[in-house]
Amino acid sequence: TRVAWRPAVCVLAGLGFGGGGFAHTVLWSENFDDGLGNNRWSASAGVWQIGTPTFGSGSAHSKPYCATTGLTGNYVPGMNSRLMRIQTFTVPAANEYPRLRFWHWYDFNPTTPIQDYGVVEIKVGANAWQAVSPQYTSYGGNWTYASVDLRAFAGQTVQLAFHAVGPYGNYPGWYVDDISVITRSEERRI
Repeated sequence: TRVAWRPAVCVLAGLGFGGGGFAHTVLWSENFDDGLGNNRWSASAGVWQIGTPTFGSGSAHSKPYCATTGLTGNYVPGMNSRLMRIQTFTVPAANEYPRLRFWHWYDFNPTTPIQDYGVVEIKVGANAWQAVSPQYTSYGGNWTYASVDLRAFAGQTVQLAFHAVGPYGNYPGWYVDDISVITRSEERRI
């Protein structure tokens, strides 16, 4: 009975069960660390920057670089800027469970009645941008790993943006890093 567990572990690993979760495929990823992020991303209204933060989070999630609205200081009042991935991509089939995953740190001005915020958006073709994540408001604490379900866009060619809106300003803002679009097989439960 001492070795009986080994075949069971191998079978479970083969089915996608393991300490690290289910196997997934990375369609594309971005960590900005090659210093060429400005060739793959553009910013509307010029607020977003790519580099080594010396403010806010104090560092990128995976050093040295990330994209942020507050590389060296607070974002300005009236911020309304998108960090847009220049290249479009086709979202895989819904049964492949496509997801956008990214690490982020944020600290937005919490003034009410209209709070400053960040939101992930998708644009299909020439259509308008549409929010696909919750609005990230106030202070998020440490770097956190976010996941956005993209199944609603399966089979469509889309563009991705991180949209930061800040009527009040004077806070560090939004820092994003280690972005990827992944697929995985259907979750199996024992």
